[in-house]
Parts: sequence; C-alpha cells; structure tokens
Amino acid sequence: MNHRYFAYTGTHCKWAQITEGKVMQFSTSITGELFARLNDESSLVKSLPKSDQLNEDAFKKGVQASRQDGGILHHLFSARSRFVCGELAADEVRDYLSGVVIGHDVNDTLKALKGGSLEVPKNPVVIIGSEALSERYALALSLRGFTCEFLAANEASIRGLKRLANRQAVSANNPTTGAL
Repeated sequence: MNHRYFAYTGTHCKWAQITEGKVMQFSTSITGELFARLNDESSLVKSLPKSDQLNEDAFKKGVQASRQDGGILHHLFSARSRFVCGELAADEVRDYLSGVVIGHDVNDTLKALKGGSLEVPKNPVVIIGSEALSERYALALSLRGFTCEFLAANEASIRGLKRLANRQAVSANNPTTGAL
C-alpha cells in the first residue's frame, strides 16, 4: 500500500496518514500554542534574548532531549536548568525549547501511527506551513531517518480549493455521484 504522511504545522499541528486517497489516521496537538506561551510568558526563557535565526545545534539538542526518559515536563524545565548549569548559552535556550516541544510532537505522533511500529516511509513526509516552522519539523524528522518535502500553506490551500472545484464540476455533470 502507498502511505503518505502529512504534517500541517502551526498553532495546532495536524498529522494525517493518507493511503490510496483516504485519510486513515488523523491527530492534532497544541504544539505551536504551547511553544508560544512558553516562549513569551515562561520563566524558562525570562530575560533571555530572542532571535529569528535558527540555532540548529541547540534545536537538535532539544529534539534529542525529547527522546530521553523523564517526560515532557522534565524536558521543558531542562531548558532552564541547562542554562543555569552552563550547558546552554543564553541565545540557545529558546531553540532548545523549540526542539523539546517539536521533538515531543514528532515522537508522540510516530508512536500513535501504527502503534509505534512505524517504519520510515518510502515517500517523504509532506510538511505544510511556513518555511521557518517547516524547517524545524523537517530537522526533527530527519533525526529519526525521515525525508521531507515542503509545501507552503497558501499553495496547499490553492490546490485544495482547485480540487474541490473540480470535484464539484464532476458532480454537477454526473448527478449519480452526488455533491460534496
């Protein structure tokens, strides 16, 4: 069977497994919202610098931490403790924290898909969203052996609307198929 996996990143990340044109599994999580709250209001990053540039090494450290024992609460707090202990520089903490949050989203999703026995798919995971956030998800997935494709959210919307319009036109020309 031909499985495709999709991640629609953002405030609430959505994951889908599509097989032969049908959604077989779907899940969503508050990954983006959680990170936004932690990044703006949390004592974990209070008074630490912000940057628009991804610190890839710090992010990878966060993703790797998410795969360790201890759970998400322990891993989130490790951002602060690693800074206090000198293991992370001030400008690394936010990207590390992003890696922890996205890492847990990826880990939990992979466990849920196929009961945790998900093999690396032949087809790349399609990541839909902003380029910056998609880059982070692609990096987290690559650390698990996955390849990824990027599709901008606006392009995905246009493609979806065109497909719906085509389907509606077919339905109008063939009343036996029914409307959407």
